[in-house]
Formats: sequence, C-alpha cells, structure tokens
Amino acid sequence: MLDLLSQSQAKAALQTLAARAATHVDLSTDLLSLVVCLKDAGRKGTLEAFAARAAAQVEGTTSEGIAQLLRALREKWAEEAWAEEAVQTLTAPAAAHTDLQDLYGVVDLLSEMTKAGKQNAVQVLATRAAEHAPLTDAYRVGALLSQLTEAGQSDAVRKLLGRRLVEQVGALPSQRLASLDSRLAGAAARPVVLPETIVVDRGKVFVSRAFTAACESLGISIQPAPPHAPTAKGIVERTFGTINALFCQRLPGYTGSDVTRRGPDTEKDACYSVTQLQDLLDEWLVHYHHRPHEGLWHPMMPRKALTPNQTWAALVAVAGYVPVPLTGRDYLELIPVRWQAITAAGIRIHHRTYDADLLAPHRGRSSPVAGRGGKWEIHYNPHDVRQVWVRLPDGELTEIPWIHRDHVHRPFDERTWQHIRTQAIDGNHGDAEQ
Repeated sequence: MLDLLSQSQAKAALQTLAARAATHVDLSTDLLSLVVCLKDAGRKGTLEAFAARAAAQVEGTTSEGIAQLLRALREKWAEEAWAEEAVQTLTAPAAAHTDLQDLYGVVDLLSEMTKAGKQNAVQVLATRAAEHAPLTDAYRVGALLSQLTEAGQSDAVRKLLGRRLVEQVGALPSQRLASLDSRLAGAAARPVVLPETIVVDRGKVFVSRAFTAACESLGISIQPAPPHAPTAKGIVERTFGTINALFCQRLPGYTGSDVTRRGPDTEKDACYSVTQLQDLLDEWLVHYHHRPHEGLWHPMMPRKALTPNQTWAALVAVAGYVPVPLTGRDYLELIPVRWQAITAAGIRIHHRTYDADLLAPHRGRSSPVAGRGGKWEIHYNPHDVRQVWVRLPDGELTEIPWIHRDHVHRPFDERTWQHIRTQAIDGNHGDAEQ
C-alpha cells in the first residue's frame, strides 16, 4: 500500500501506523516486526510509549522480542534520557517475567541487559534461566552457559544449571514410557538396548548358529575381531578387567589369573552354582550402571563424570526411544535352531518323537531350504523340550508337540530327559526304546 503513496504521504502513514501498532498490536506475536516498524518511523514518543506498554505487559512477550526492543533503544537513542528511562522501566519486569522457552532469546536478552549495564536484571534473569529454562537442546544450553560466563555470573548460578543438567541426564524416561502403556511400568526401569553392531571374539558361543540367527532376526550385525588381537576390541577387554576387579575377585572361590592372585582354599570356598553367579552378576550390573565413569561426560559438563544410566538417558533425550516389546514369535526366533528330517513318524530328537497332523504333507519330503540336505529348520527350547517349532514353507514357525506331552504337566530340560533315560535303561536291562 505504501508503494502507491508519495514519500511524504508514506512517511505520515507509517507514523500513524506505528502509533496505532504501539497501542494495539499483540505483544506476544508481533513484537519483533513492530520494533522494526517503530525504528523506521523515527518517532521516539511512539517508541517510548510502546516501551512502557511492553514493560507493563512483559509476561505476554518473548525474550527475543524484549531483546530486540532493548537493542533498538540502545542503538538509535542511546544518548537520550527518555531512552535510558525506558530501558530501566523495561529490564526489571522483563528479567522477572519474560518467557524462557526460547533459550536463544534468553541468551540474546542477557546479552542486551549486560551491554546496558543492568547487572541486577542480569542476575535475576540468569537465576531464573538456570532454575526453569528447558534443557532439551545441547547447543542452546551451551550458548546459555557461554553467556552466563560472559555476563560474569557467579559460579553458584552456573553450578545450579549444572546440577539440573545432571538430574535431567540421569532421569530415565520411565514415567513417559509407563504413561504410554501400563505394562511398560516395570520394563521402563530396565531399558533394553538393541545395538546396531556387536564386536565378538571367535568363541564358540559367538559363532554358533543360535547366536548368529538371533542377531539376524533382531537386525544386529556381527563383527568378529581378528584372532589373537585384543586391541581390536579394547572396550570388551576393559569390561572383562572391570568385571574381574570389581566383581569376580570379591567372590569366595575366586581362582585369579595366576597362582599369585589365588586364595589358599579356592576349591573349598567355591559355593555358587552357575545360576547363582548369574543372579549375583545381574545385581552387580545394576550398581555398575550407577557408577560414574571417567570416560563418560556431557558436552556441557566436560569435567563431570557420568554414569552409564545418565549417558543413556542423555542420548535418549536427543535420539528418542520407542520401546517395542518382543512378541512371542520374536522369542521363538531367538531360541536355538537345529536341522532335522521330517520322517513318516514325525520329527525325532534325542529319542523323542514330535508329531502333528499338519506334518502329513511334508513327511518324507525335503525342505525347500537349499544347502541343508533336505532337512527342516527346527527351533527348540532347551529348558522345556515338550514341544518344538518347525518352519514350514509358509515361513511361519509352527508348534509340534512331543507325542507324550499330555502326560507331562511340568517343563523339563535335556538334562532331566537324559537322567530319566539312563534310569529307564538301567531298569529295563538296556532297552532304551522301552
């Protein structure tokens, strides 16, 4: 519209528009553009009135808008008494009530207050920001810390912000997860991480079919370390050292790495089963994840050692975390696998026969999986051998029961089966099948 008017008419219209805007514009949304308009209009009386209005309604304004207004007053009318009075009128309520959601705006406002020499207002705003400003963006928090230092704020204010960072970093997202689904209330306290890659040595368990199949089903790549090269997996070796130093050597029966580190009666003191040792290790791991590590630190607190749980929570806050519980089918994919033929009698494993009517079309036939000699993919639970699962041509794992399962009402494992078989053989004079 102003393009259609003469220069004098445009100037008069701009001044009229500025005067109306100063008294009627919404300070919470249009403050930045209004400051530019008032500066261009060159009407100090209008800007003075506007500054007074902004001071009276500062709770509805943004910190960036107040910073822009202070900058306009300082740069355009720095030598005039009314501008200094307007700055004085504006800084105190702005420091006490301006919005803190935009940390960059808070940093800008602190900078303008510092340049204006309003140290009391700087102290008030800095303390408010340290206590209540959102700390979700590391770069903005870093800018705030730098500005606090530049503004000459006391260590107390910066330590206050540091304590909030530590508390926030250490807060696992359990409440948020539990609010999504009540069933996650227990699991949220024990977050499960699915890594992208696992670096392993060449131990049998790590190159076994069960381990590689489990990683494949979860989308985890396996990176075997070169043989006889501990430096290729330094983090793993360091973990072994930590477990030995902080866990194993504190247990009775610890044999140590050589005789100089061994107790006098290790065999006599050995009193834990493998299951009990696993329970003790699980309990120790809980404490380990709450133990500060010198190698873990936050970019905003480089001198503060963090715990693994605190680091995990910090990364969750940045990268996000969507808990996807494993389904029953997922667990079936993770249990051990073997390859067996489907005979006329069904599937035979360790003298047990598994059979069901749905195997009828596949009896005596080869599996469609190449390279397995016609055998079928069988998943089994070593802790409960009453049933197995076979992968049929449709790709699904289908449960096949042991033919005597209806007579056994409790789970039993392979060791129990072998013991019962041995007793049966002895009692039937070597007739294993009987």
